[in-house]
Amino acid sequence: MKIIRDSPKQVYIGKVKSHVGIVGNEEADEIAVAVAKGKEEEKENMEGVTEYGKDSNDRDSMYWPAEVKQLYRTEKDEATGEFRQVPSRKRYKPLQDLKADTHALSSNKRKLGQANRDTIRFEAWDRLAAIRHKATQHFVAAKQVKSRVRLTAMKYRTGCLFNRKLAYMFKMAQSPKCVLCGQVDGGHHIASGCPKHVKMYTDRHNKAVRMIIKSICQGRQGGCLVMADAGRKEKCQQDEIPYLPRTIPMEALPEDIPVEVKRVLTTKSRPDAFLHRQVKTGFASYSEYIILEVKYCRDTDPCPQLDRAEHQHKELADAIQAAEPTACVKYLPVLLGVAGTVYTIHTTDHLEEVGIVGAALKRLANSLNEHAVKSLHWIYTAKRKQEKPLLPARETGGWKRRKLS
Repeated sequence: MKIIRDSPKQVYIGKVKSHVGIVGNEEADEIAVAVAKGKEEEKENMEGVTEYGKDSNDRDSMYWPAEVKQLYRTEKDEATGEFRQVPSRKRYKPLQDLKADTHALSSNKRKLGQANRDTIRFEAWDRLAAIRHKATQHFVAAKQVKSRVRLTAMKYRTGCLFNRKLAYMFKMAQSPKCVLCGQVDGGHHIASGCPKHVKMYTDRHNKAVRMIIKSICQGRQGGCLVMADAGRKEKCQQDEIPYLPRTIPMEALPEDIPVEVKRVLTTKSRPDAFLHRQVKTGFASYSEYIILEVKYCRDTDPCPQLDRAEHQHKELADAIQAAEPTACVKYLPVLLGVAGTVYTIHTTDHLEEVGIVGAALKRLANSLNEHAVKSLHWIYTAKRKQEKPLLPARETGGWKRRKLS
């Protein structure tokens, strides 16, 4: 401001569009990015600046307001005597229509994959690329998923899902806490952490369990299923699956376990599914016990839920193994991301262990992906409706409202 005020010439300040190739604006953007990253490099002068660097969305070598063509000249190499093409100069063709021509010129530069990847969210998402199943992106092209449901899922994945924490950051709310429970609001708090929405989280979980149970019953190990904690009998009948006991029958456990211990184990441990079968190998046979537990987790961080799942029924698995040393006890946690992430080693590989393979596994993975994103949209819209009457009048408009003074 001091430089503008003391300037000998009159200075005019106007608003220009960003990221369309205006040299001065792109140069200022480079400086701002450098300052934000703590590596400011001031240039002594701006003379000769005709293009901007790769720090500005990777759209370098785009000029304004002219279309650029690189010219070459033929030059003889003194060492080898061969002729080669070397860059000589650039020819500028002025744009006739600043709207249409600028859009056509910049459309090739603005493509998917050229966004800024130096972010915490991108690193967390990219870190799990090796164990992410391709069904994770099924909802994007699925006809059964509406556009507003896709939008909610993509907002959650990119950290743009509207919540009180973001509203407080942008001075659109007076507090970052959830008005329903008093905890700090956020995307994952909405999807899986608000105590006021436990019933919706449970319904989402039970529906996923019923989908898995239905696929197991249609597979080669359907007759080995002895219990399933998949919700009420009416829900099981609607999804056309058998209503099995919701606790492990004591006769399904090894006989060497005392009755009192069995009663404690069956009361204390209620996995989502329990399978028991006799496996014959040649002239010998052994018992196989499979404990299945379904968990919804943060899409970019499944480790906390995986640790909880591994310790949840450890006492039951250890008791079975101790009573029958020759038995094979498999504990299979099935993890699903709240925004539709399907994993390989934590989801599809474990589903194959219970007889869901081939096309059936593909259909189930896609269905679980659709169910997750639809449930996320259902939970999010329900939360917004519940909190709207409790918010001050100045905070009920979402992103469209003006900032609080």
